[in-house]
Amino acid sequence: MKRTARRTPAFDAMEGRLLLSAGISQARRHPDRAAMVHRAEAQITHIMLNGVVSGIPNGTVGQDGIHVSAFLLSGQVRTLNHVSASLALTDTVIAPGHPPNLSNATLTLANSKGSVQLKTAAGPSNRYIFIVTGGTGPYASAYGSGILAIRYNQSLHEYQVGIQSAKR
Repeated sequence: MKRTARRTPAFDAMEGRLLLSAGISQARRHPDRAAMVHRAEAQITHIMLNGVVSGIPNGTVGQDGIHVSAFLLSGQVRTLNHVSASLALTDTVIAPGHPPNLSNATLTLANSKGSVQLKTAAGPSNRYIFIVTGGTGPYASAYGSGILAIRYNQSLHEYQVGIQSAKR
């Protein structure tokens, strides 16, 4: 004997659904706005970082120099405008009369929208090469590179870090 499944009539509410033919034409006129925002945020962008940040290292003074615990800076940088910055040194001792060694240092530039992280490599004299290694907010997918130069400004008693991006 063959059994058949009994079907029960049911009601399917079509509220909030588009018919296939109507959905295609409506999708062309009104694309998914959330998908558009997501794609826009994921775009990789070249960032220009030209400017100067300055500050004084915090730490303890010893016979071999300043043992830096924190190096906070602030200034103006193109694209980011006014920034606060922190410099994480690999070599945390600044010898008397010498600028800090920025080899393998990390400079984080932040504004109210987000931040950009730069990693440095040794260059000639007091110049260092940097690359953008990360970011947050609208700078999350930013990339770029350039040169950092550091000097001590005796009249202001502070270090100034000049940032110049390489042209694309």
